[in-house]
Amino acid sequence: MTFPAPRRAAAVLALAAAPVAILATAGTNATAAAGKTVVLKDIAFKPANVTISRGTTVTWRFDDNGTNHNVRSVGARRFKSSGVKATGTHRVTFRRAGLYRYVCTLHLGMKGSVRVR
Repeated sequence: MTFPAPRRAAAVLALAAAPVAILATAGTNATAAAGKTVVLKDIAFKPANVTISRGTTVTWRFDDNGTNHNVRSVGARRFKSSGVKATGTHRVTFRRAGLYRYVCTLHLGMKGSVRVR
């Protein structure tokens, strides 16, 4: 079966666009699944406060030119704290709603929170 030239061109364009639409959808889901990242830099958590949905993973990335930090859970709601380190990451998946506070015990005033909805 052959199609007239205008129909053939439209069919080819539709087929060419299909993978792009699939990839765009996959990228959106991958971004949502990636979670939130908090960077430890300039003696601060950036951003200090994040709001996430249940089941989301927060990654703290240690990137402060060799300065040691930690992520220490404080307050009523707790999560697994990190050790002291200058590089690398610390990841926590939050499954329960609530407000989770944290600090760096090596630098006074360096604090943040994770609000889980």
